[in-house]
Amino acid sequence: MKNFLSVVVFFIFSNFFLSQTINLISSNSGSALPQVFVYDVSGKIITESDIDGKIAVEQLKPFQEKYILYYENYKIGELTNNDLDKEILKLNDRVKNLEPLSIIDNTKAKFIYLKGNFNTNVTINGYTNAYADGMVTHVFDNQKKKYLYTVIDQYRVYKRTDVDYDNKILADDDFGNNLRILTPKMLASNLSAYKKNSKDYTYNETSTTNKDVIELKATRFDDKIKKILGYWFTQAKADYILSYDKESKRHIRDFIDARVLISVKIKRRVEPEFHQMKVYQNFMQPISAMEIRN
Repeated sequence: MKNFLSVVVFFIFSNFFLSQTINLISSNSGSALPQVFVYDVSGKIITESDIDGKIAVEQLKPFQEKYILYYENYKIGELTNNDLDKEILKLNDRVKNLEPLSIIDNTKAKFIYLKGNFNTNVTINGYTNAYADGMVTHVFDNQKKKYLYTVIDQYRVYKRTDVDYDNKILADDDFGNNLRILTPKMLASNLSAYKKNSKDYTYNETSTTNKDVIELKATRFDDKIKKILGYWFTQAKADYILSYDKESKRHIRDFIDARVLISVKIKRRVEPEFHQMKVYQNFMQPISAMEIRN
């Protein structure tokens, strides 16, 4: 009985001693690590770090013995119960030694070509429902600084094989049609126009050791419920993250990578509870793959 009371007291007071947020930083550079994905041992995505490398401890509940941390598609560590009271957690991320890219300033060239890797992932209640990756080339008008089109160089798609459309449970459906390639149209936009926070966007930026990161957050439905063709939607949100060379002019040629996270709660009309649906889109441009030519 005495041991039982000790356990109860621990859980009652643990919330007072646990850190509100944990800052994930690189042990190599000391910089914040945005978009570190936190998985439980079953493979479910629990949460991900924000632009400042922070994760809210509250989002990890109910607490588990350990969590697996992934950054840029690689496992970089684990988070255990002993780490929950820490304000800072240092992680051994990969160090990228990139050769500098020399670009001839050809202002008369017609096109800019960005060739890189992409991946896109749809999760339902934290579990992967569909996934695709490959290589693409994004083409921009160099004179008008306008996005034109995207060429898919190669790709592969993974979908569920146990789809069941008859049981009326949305989580058992195939959402492969929601896989999208991130087309970084906003690279050609005047990002300074988004600096004024409005009801549609919030603007935030930070810097790491080798890049400047810009985050735009958009909210559409908030807590309102939209009903479309038998489906109910609510709490639709979108995060758009762009990275540029550190202290650059943030032109297309300074671009490093782009990431989009779309989140919405969705259910069929006949279902009692909403499901959490998230769509992740990423485009990473190899530093040697930019071309400016006619």
